[in-house]
Amino acid sequence: MPESISFSSPLWRYSAGKWSWFFVTLPREDTEFIRWIQNKRVVGFWFIPVEAIVWDSRWKTTLFPSKELWYILSINAKIRKKENIMEWDAVNISISLI
Repeated sequence: MPESISFSSPLWRYSAGKWSWFFVTLPREDTEFIRWIQNKRVVGFWFIPVEAIVWDSRWKTTLFPSKELWYILSINAKIRKKENIMEWDAVNISISLI
């Protein structure tokens, strides 16, 4: 099983009060990869430590489990600004286990 995947996903916003966070959702077809990762690298509340790459940006982060049992990846403001990513833009992402 490869230890990395690449995909494209739209950036979406989750708002709670005056705060907002931005995420991409991992593709459902990568569930076998995610299940494999869960058996190897889960920390805390089912978080999975990964290195993410979006165009010229690379950072260490975690995948978050969603209520729908799919994983999501947060894209912080620094990365969104550097790469000029707006809400609903398609984002090309590679993630690998760390």
